[in-house]
Amino acid sequence: MKNKFLFVCLTLLLIPGFLFAQANFRPATIVRINGEAISGLVKYEGWSKSPASVVFKKNTAEAQTESLSARDIKSFSIDGVEEYVGYTGFVSTNKNEGPEIPYTRDSTVKSVAVFLRVVSKGSNVQLLAYRDEVKTAYFVSDKNETPAELKFYRYYNNTDRIVTSAPFRQVLIGLLEKYRGADPKWFSEVGVADYNLSSLQKFIKTINNDQTQNISTAGSRFFIGASGAYKRITLSGPKDFSFQPTSIVSPVINLGYDFYSNRFVQRTILRLEASVTQVSPTINGKYSYFRYKTLLVSFKPQLLYNFVNDKKVKPFLGVGVGINIPASSSNGVTATESGVVLSNGLAIQAKGESFKALQAGETVRNPYGANNVFITPEIKAGLAFNKKFELIASGTLVSTSLIPSFKHEIYTYSIGFNYYLQSK
Repeated sequence: MKNKFLFVCLTLLLIPGFLFAQANFRPATIVRINGEAISGLVKYEGWSKSPASVVFKKNTAEAQTESLSARDIKSFSIDGVEEYVGYTGFVSTNKNEGPEIPYTRDSTVKSVAVFLRVVSKGSNVQLLAYRDEVKTAYFVSDKNETPAELKFYRYYNNTDRIVTSAPFRQVLIGLLEKYRGADPKWFSEVGVADYNLSSLQKFIKTINNDQTQNISTAGSRFFIGASGAYKRITLSGPKDFSFQPTSIVSPVINLGYDFYSNRFVQRTILRLEASVTQVSPTINGKYSYFRYKTLLVSFKPQLLYNFVNDKKVKPFLGVGVGINIPASSSNGVTATESGVVLSNGLAIQAKGESFKALQAGETVRNPYGANNVFITPEIKAGLAFNKKFELIASGTLVSTSLIPSFKHEIYTYSIGFNYYLQSK
């Protein structure tokens, strides 16, 4: 029953997104090999690897599309989003990060025909990025000339020490001399420059005399929301206690922050969320009932994935882990008839006796000690609309425990919404 409920909720949310989602065509300009600029629409996919081709059409009403490669056009730019330059030539294949760096300098190259993403541009030079399954490589284009790779090598020598070779530094020095003159300060800084985007952008900005525009697609946003949580609670303990399962519905307040590498596509999102709810069930037993009240604060790091690249409707799935902290709590067992006995080791915490027989209506307060922090993996699905708000359903994957000394299971399923307060 629990799994059916979760499955139905997730399915009802995801199906409309797939039905109504459309391809993400955005206003763009392509430049053909002969220099002719043509306005139209490009299918924007937020490429994680350098694209070999793009899909283009002239207007929204036109059904026919055209696939264009780096041999067909010089460049394309998606209005207000990204710009790409066609490149046909060679790129190095060496690995220079992580544990897989080679044991000798790898100077091999491969031939490619791809589009390089413009990450910095100015009046003198442009910095471009190439990315494949091996690494990210950077190129520089001097006055719109053919891009040239900024090469960097890291490898082990015969004594198992890591050696670096950085030809890219000499290229940067040459560009600094050409456009800014011979300043020893710049040359000493380039001599220890790192091969990463922020470091390279710093020197490109200097070469362009601080007139560089750095282009980033990263973004983030705040959100706040609310949901209704259905909780199925079971409790079993020592032989003296036999409780019946119960269910409750409680409101939940959510707030959090999203981070994404591409704010225009938002394909993959890292979400940091916090929520507050109150859990206060009454669980009936054969000779007593158990009641507790807990204010539960949860912190939930999550990873979300959007299946469809659409500006209007985005169906997504997510997985996360809830770190649940009982902020305040109380519990008690109330006898429903006289002669109910609490077991040794349980009531002793409250009464100081080995055994205690209760009278009908008598309650033992907080006999089971403090509640523990617990962790709950969960899965969720939802629909994001127009980058304004989302409808979302979620469910815990495993049982957990709020009460020590008992096998205490809480399965939680919730449906709610989040509203995006800020996006950048």
